[in-house]
Amino acid sequence: PLKDILKLEQGLLSQAEAKATKIRERTIRKSL
Repeated sequence: PLKDILKLEQGLLSQAEAKATKIRERTIRKSL
């Protein structure tokens, strides 16, 4: 069903966002 696909995509997006935020924080700390 479409609802399940949308839910799955949202979960993957939030996971990728969290990962990107972690990487960004790490790079900011390194450059300080």
